[in-house]
Amino acid sequence: MVQWAVSICICSVVVCIVEMLLSDTALEKTVRLVLGAFMLCAVMVPLGSMAVEMGEWEETGELSTDIPESVAEQRREFLEQELAKLADKTLEEEQITAEAIRIRMDIDKDNCITMITAEVTVAPSQVRYMGKIRELLREKLGMECQVKREGEDESR
Repeated sequence: MVQWAVSICICSVVVCIVEMLLSDTALEKTVRLVLGAFMLCAVMVPLGSMAVEMGEWEETGELSTDIPESVAEQRREFLEQELAKLADKTLEEEQITAEAIRIRMDIDKDNCITMITAEVTVAPSQVRYMGKIRELLREKLGMECQVKREGEDESR
């Protein structure tokens, strides 16, 4: 704490001396801006070191290990939703209506997508398109597909 007060006093003295020496120059505004930034740094740097000493920065360090996992989970969920929308649009282009589309994907430790499958549930009126749905999603989107009738637990 004493070191902080001493550094602020020294900075104040230096700023006053520089202002007296350069008081009537064309660069007065620029010099004042620089000196103001210098004083601000003189006040802020000790505050930063005090925060580190009190352990506040260590607590945020613990939280940062969870951030990559959270981002990876959010990215996986977003990709699954977007792929489901794309699969639904692909089926709609062929006038096929799916009751539900669920995308399952895995992301390995290197953040690479390793497996994508689609689970499509169709209404009883759309059962005749089950084979076509499998072919469309495999050909156009490159994903394996399990198609099941609404209310059915087993995939076909």
